Amino acid sequence: MSDEVAPGIKAKGGFIGEIALDFMELLFGCFIWCATALNPDYEPMYAIKVGKAVSEDKAGAA
Repeated sequence: MSDEVAPGIKAKGGFIGEIALDFMELLFGCFIWCATALNPDYEPMYAIKVGKAVSEDKAGAA
């Protein structure tokens, strides 16, 4: 897997999980926008917990 290709993320819990993931992404995006506006040297790190190892053959299945 190259650096240009990133696997998609699928939330557990079906439709409700997807809504929760979208909402948290919105909140995190607002935080990052504010943090970079106040401190231009801030480099955001995206915390994503991976429960299982991501295999290359299943990376495009999400």
